Amino acid sequence: MTSSTIVAVVGDVHGAMHSMVELLDAWEHRHRRHIDFVLQVGDFEPHRHEDDLATASLPQKYRDLGDFWAFDQGMASFEWPIYFIGGNHEPYGFLDQFPRGGEIAPNCYYLGRVGRVEVAGLRVVGLSGIYSEDALAWRPPLREIKSQKKKLFAYYTEDEVMKAASYGSCDILVLHEWPRGAIEPEQEAELAGMRRANRPEQVGSELARLVVDSLRPKLVVAGHMHWRHRSRIGPSAFAAMGHIDTGADALGVFEARADGSIVELV
Repeated sequence: MTSSTIVAVVGDVHGAMHSMVELLDAWEHRHRRHIDFVLQVGDFEPHRHEDDLATASLPQKYRDLGDFWAFDQGMASFEWPIYFIGGNHEPYGFLDQFPRGGEIAPNCYYLGRVGRVEVAGLRVVGLSGIYSEDALAWRPPLREIKSQKKKLFAYYTEDEVMKAASYGSCDILVLHEWPRGAIEPEQEAELAGMRRANRPEQVGSELARLVVDSLRPKLVVAGHMHWRHRSRIGPSAFAAMGHIDTGADALGVFEARADGSIVELV
């Protein structure tokens, strides 16, 4: 890299694409700087229509078509290249037609179940899904998505974890679920009332941590917990983003500099 690159990272969008675009636009106008590309950490929910929505694992009260259909049909557009992974609430009936990833709408790229891409000189690796011990060995084939429990498609397999770890190195690792060890001891008090866990040792996945330890990225980003958090995991900076409804907490903007460092901008 001969110049700096601005990378925005967005938390769980849950289909609110217009809100994501507004958040990114607002940052650019406020800082008078251009975002080169966007990474999104899963629970993107790119539903084109009701048939896609029917293949997502979602509680009934959160089952909403969202805004992606407008981008799919050309009524709205993404101003920046968007690269996203799958979370645990995705229309996998749609996304699993692209297991290795691909462009699913203009300027919008799915990284696949496991993916590696180089953007603006930065090496990015993504691992979709979350951990379930019962699902590590097997996931139903896509043709069975209408007859199987939808949540079975929201988990990564051991083979996918090993593939992500085999890439050797990267600059940015994109996860949905946090890796184990993301809570530092002095941050324990921040866990009070947090969803899904109340002890540092209960937060995050050991397998996601294995990928972090194998790739040793400069930056690891994640979502899932709907909580903005910053810490370190060994040599890697860790940044978790909030839910899109939290506004600024759902966004992190980072500068990859010519000296190889990646720093978060205020």
